[in-house]
Amino acid sequence: MMSRRKTMKKVLATGVLTLLSVGVFQPVFASAATTYSNQDFTAYTCPVGGLTASGVAPTPYTTCAVHPSNKSNPYSAPIFPFGTVIKTTKALNLPGYGSKSSFVVQDKGDLAFQKSQYWVDIFFDYENNPNAITNAINFGNQKISYTVN
Repeated sequence: MMSRRKTMKKVLATGVLTLLSVGVFQPVFASAATTYSNQDFTAYTCPVGGLTASGVAPTPYTTCAVHPSNKSNPYSAPIFPFGTVIKTTKALNLPGYGSKSSFVVQDKGDLAFQKSQYWVDIFFDYENNPNAITNAINFGNQKISYTVN
C-alpha cells in the first residue's frame, strides 16, 4: 500500500500535467520590444516630499511619466505599466546630469493630452535644487524614439 505522502505526490504531479495539457499554464517567453518613433520628451520637477502616481518618491533622472491609458479617465492605468523600462535609441543629454538612455515609468501626466500619444516626461529633480527648473526648461520638448519591452 502506498504511503499517504507518495499518494499526494502522485496526485499533485497528475494534476500539474493535466493543467499543462489543457493550457492553463502558458510558458513565458520574452516579448519583442516595441519601438515608438518621434515622440515628445519633456522634463518636470516636483516639490520635496511629492509622490508619483505609483505612490513612490520620484528618482531624479530615472523616474518618468506617461499618459493615462484612458483619455477620459485620469485615474486609469498608465499606457505602460508602472515599472516599465523605456530605453531611448540614443543617449539623451540631460542638463544637470549628463547622458542617459533608460528611464522607469512611475508616474502619469499630461492629462490634457497635448503631447504625442506616447509622450514621456522625465523627472529632473526636486524644486529645492536651485537648478532643477532651469535644467528642465533647458531640456525643452524633444522628439525622441525609444523602445519598450
